[in-house]
Amino acid sequence: MVNIESIHDITGKAYCDSPNTFWTGSDPNIVPIRVAVNDTETQLTVTYFTQQPVSGFVAHAMCGLFNNFSRLMFNINPNVSQRTGNGQYVFTLSTDITANHISKCKSNYDFCRHKNSLSNDPHNLCMSVRTFSRAFPFHFICDPSLKLVQIGSGLMRMFGDQSKAIGAHMSYYFKITQPSVDLNFPSIIYRINLVFGLQLYQHLSDPKLEGMELKGQMIHCPETHCLLFLGSPIVKGLQSMTSRGLYISDIPIHDATRDLILIEEQSRRLAFFLHLEDLEYKGRLHPKKLWLGETVKARNYDHMTMLFSDIVGFTAICSTATPIVVINMLNALYTQFDTETIGDAYCDRRPDVKLSRKMRIGLHSGNCLAGIVGVKMPRYCLFGSNVTLANKFESSSEAMRINLSPTTYRLLKDKGFYFTQRHSDCLPKECPSHMERISFFLDDYKHPFLREELSLSMHINKALQDFHTI
Repeated sequence: MVNIESIHDITGKAYCDSPNTFWTGSDPNIVPIRVAVNDTETQLTVTYFTQQPVSGFVAHAMCGLFNNFSRLMFNINPNVSQRTGNGQYVFTLSTDITANHISKCKSNYDFCRHKNSLSNDPHNLCMSVRTFSRAFPFHFICDPSLKLVQIGSGLMRMFGDQSKAIGAHMSYYFKITQPSVDLNFPSIIYRINLVFGLQLYQHLSDPKLEGMELKGQMIHCPETHCLLFLGSPIVKGLQSMTSRGLYISDIPIHDATRDLILIEEQSRRLAFFLHLEDLEYKGRLHPKKLWLGETVKARNYDHMTMLFSDIVGFTAICSTATPIVVINMLNALYTQFDTETIGDAYCDRRPDVKLSRKMRIGLHSGNCLAGIVGVKMPRYCLFGSNVTLANKFESSSEAMRINLSPTTYRLLKDKGFYFTQRHSDCLPKECPSHMERISFFLDDYKHPFLREELSLSMHINKALQDFHTI
């Protein structure tokens, strides 16, 4: 209730007509609230200043909040009236009960007596700075000039040099992403009850940390006239966190961010297990049997298309490159192969080696036997003469070409694909006599509902969308 922007932020997200509409922050140079009391202390006037569109819903909601707050905290039921206009919300609370008639309970008296006995000397604190920094690793304290005087262990690891960080201005490491506020002590104090978003953007120990955001609250410490920020990093999951060089152990156990990360990871694994169960329902996999260490019977499939691929000159590449270069090349190549169409050859240029990665591919369709081999490290394997034939069609292919067997060609023709017929001598010798004696190169694909001049990737993406909607 200290700042009307909090109400606007909540109602704006819930009641904005357009999902692309955003609430703008108040003028950072305007004090957001003004409170006035009459001489007899029977009337309280609260004025909120805002640049937001004045909302009748917010005005009526605030009247209810004031009324309920007064009843719960002071056991009085004031008359609350409101008026709006000129970027202002004005609320008037009036009652016949004066301050002299409001009795003070013993607990309040005891609290005040105990408060007077507390020490404001930091040396008398029950918790050391080191323990506080470990308990809240992503906190910092700054003085009225916004110079850092204390930093949590997590932030210190990000900044690297403690002697350089202590005494640095807050803007040296952070910029405020929310709310809209000038970077000065009074402006932050006026918006102390809002959620603050800070972004790390410079002078960090690891470039991977640049752009990482922290979300938390600013707390005014009147005993030292300093600002305390308590926050947590904003991460979308374990993968996002580790990409920033953070680990789950860096998040305190009491921090809700830790639970959110674990929930997100559990949701991701649940989706994976649901996918496995779907495959099990379709008879393709048997995850439960594998978990129990049971044997999974092999199955015969009458219609299956097998793909074999090879990197041209792979042996020569291995003889001129280090093992880590080869591993990185294979990982980059087959990761992209799984998700995108590979066009022309592309090279990975390094100071000491130039790797030219050209693939040749062969496809063949037919029946085969498929089963899971092994228990501790199970592998899904294919067996049969057609598996050998698919390998031979890859061997008889050419660099940067896709060689199709006659059976695969029959499945793909008249479906938007373009082919080049090969000579009968190009057919592998292992092909049975009853098979047609012609193979084909796959050249192109055009989706029937797209213009032909569009790129190949657009045609393929459209076909994949159609496939997933079946």
